[in-house]
Amino acid sequence: MSLPFSPANIVAITRRQININLEIAAYRSSIAQLMADQARFLAVDQANQVFYDYYSNQATQYEQEAQAINGTISAVYTEGSVSPYVSGDLVDSAMNGIGFFYPSSPTYTYLIPYIAPAVNGYLHPTGTAPVYELNVMSNPSGNDGLVESINFLVNGISSGAPYIASGSTPVPAGPVTNLSLTVSTVGTIAAGQIVYIYDGTSSGIYIVVGTGSLTITVSSITPATSSMSSSISISNSEPGFTNSERQNLSTGGSFQMILTNLAAQILSLVNEWNTELTVQLTALGLQQDSRSLQTSQNSTAITNATSAQAQVNTWLAFPVTGLTGRYSNTSLLTLTNEIGIRQTYLPTRITQIVTALGYASQTGNTYTGVTNSTYLNRYTWLDIRISKSSGSATRYFSSNNGIMYITQLLNDDLMLQAEYNMYFRTSPITFFNQQTTVVQVDTNVGFSSGDQVYVLSDTQPSVLYSIVQLLGTTQLQLNTIIPPTYTQADLVRIYKELQ
Repeated sequence: MSLPFSPANIVAITRRQININLEIAAYRSSIAQLMADQARFLAVDQANQVFYDYYSNQATQYEQEAQAINGTISAVYTEGSVSPYVSGDLVDSAMNGIGFFYPSSPTYTYLIPYIAPAVNGYLHPTGTAPVYELNVMSNPSGNDGLVESINFLVNGISSGAPYIASGSTPVPAGPVTNLSLTVSTVGTIAAGQIVYIYDGTSSGIYIVVGTGSLTITVSSITPATSSMSSSISISNSEPGFTNSERQNLSTGGSFQMILTNLAAQILSLVNEWNTELTVQLTALGLQQDSRSLQTSQNSTAITNATSAQAQVNTWLAFPVTGLTGRYSNTSLLTLTNEIGIRQTYLPTRITQIVTALGYASQTGNTYTGVTNSTYLNRYTWLDIRISKSSGSATRYFSSNNGIMYITQLLNDDLMLQAEYNMYFRTSPITFFNQQTTVVQVDTNVGFSSGDQVYVLSDTQPSVLYSIVQLLGTTQLQLNTIIPPTYTQADLVRIYKELQ
């Protein structure tokens, strides 16, 4: 297909063909330099990450240990990976200059990363875990911790003047909340009391949340595992199970289901306690804090948690029933004694963790905090890595962005070059004179003896020539000399039409 190029079109296209070759060479050189820079920046960031990871691990392990103790769910941020790239709050903030550590709403204008709540994660909790050591051992608000369950098992209930109300409302199996029961009389039963509800076959432990003239409203603590008939009794005072009953897990009264379910509940709680101790020991084992005070405190925490777990495992190793069964007086002391030890120690341990974590705070482009604390040290290396002014990860991504940008320019030029090369073969004439018909070109590849070619410059018109022969790889002999009006300063060039 022959396209109707004007003389001005040909001047522009052939000039662009020459300049595009120079651009391509320059782009390739720039990409090579940026790739070398990028490799250096990555090496520096990988070295800086060693420091960062050390303090990040400290923070994570203290936060995990604390959560297993008191349920505090620390605010956290994601990190990601620089190379290979994995998205994360840290990495994406370094790569984009916006995001978690450089928020856009409201606009954050400082060079240092924003000290978001997650930087001081424990001080800005996002919630409370449903299970943790302290509420496994004792949960007064729910009355379903180990202390409460053992107390029900051994001591029963006593909530004010003893009274047994007769009810006429069926009680479903399993947990219930605010279940209203119709009774003949309420008697001395009042809100806040713990009651046993039973029908001779099924039984459970409930808390009274309200009373009416002829109603008692309850929520379950240790609910019946099978439904109760409409003929029920509600008692606010019952003795505990005898040592013999607990040794055999059998009672002749109406409360066999309560005995069975309390035993199962205690076993479940002990297993949960064991799990939370394991979480703490795992966190302490992964803790690399080398500060002398924290090293000593962490060692003590390991000793105490290990001792507690040993007592828990001792209890779990007891037979289920018999004189030395798990629920006998002596066996239960193994749990209650250790609960007392842990309840005394754990508040101190939380204080130690909070002190070790410290905090970081910010005023504009300046940050401070508790000297040599975990959160301040972690933030210091966060800043070193992703600061907008000189962060090692930021510089890596800046060079990477530069590579991608220049690579796009290079690819655009290569595409355009391929299009032009379908219609014109062009080369700059690097040297000629009026004493010879031989001219010097960048390369004579693409030209052949006998070709009809044109010589032109930015200000001189195209003149038709023919190639007599190729000389080496960078010379052409033309059929006549090129006039002196064509100059290299005017980008004199030779081309042939391909279509």
